[in-house]
Amino acid sequence: MINYFENTSYEKNSCELLKQNGSAIFYIDNPTEQQMLAAIEHSGSNIRLIKNPTKSAQMAAVKQNIYLIEFIKRPYAEVQQYVISKNIGLFSVIKRPAKSTIKTAISLKPELISRVDNPSEKLQLIAVNIDPKCIRYISMPTNKVQIAAVSNDYESFKYIANPCEEAIILHALMEP
Repeated sequence: MINYFENTSYEKNSCELLKQNGSAIFYIDNPTEQQMLAAIEHSGSNIRLIKNPTKSAQMAAVKQNIYLIEFIKRPYAEVQQYVISKNIGLFSVIKRPAKSTIKTAISLKPELISRVDNPSEKLQLIAVNIDPKCIRYISMPTNKVQIAAVSNDYESFKYIANPCEEAIILHALMEP
């Protein structure tokens, strides 16, 4: 019973101290979520000093400054989504983006398909349905993707390196 009160008292006191000097989080092994949040409340940049920040700690930091995403080694998908919803340009700094983040990024800026290694047909379709000319960024678009691009924009055909037979026929039928 005494241990419990000592620990909660320690945590409460340490949180108050971290709100005044958040960089002290560096010296705490395995900080609690409350300690992380107190350090981040002092300054969002203290996220750099936390080895394994919780989702709440990550979100608190990027809500202070979205550019802090660069200093989070493994940002949670929700944190990634929040950041790219504020600034799509930060997609490029996210290390190992989640599938949901990639999908959102392509939905917001289809040319980002160029930054995805071996994009799935689903991602390719999202890109070309928004901007058919984005097919130029897809090295091996599937037949379905080629047809979607050409049917949405006749001119996108010129960006297909090896068009499938269906895309050739569709293009010929659409010719003005």
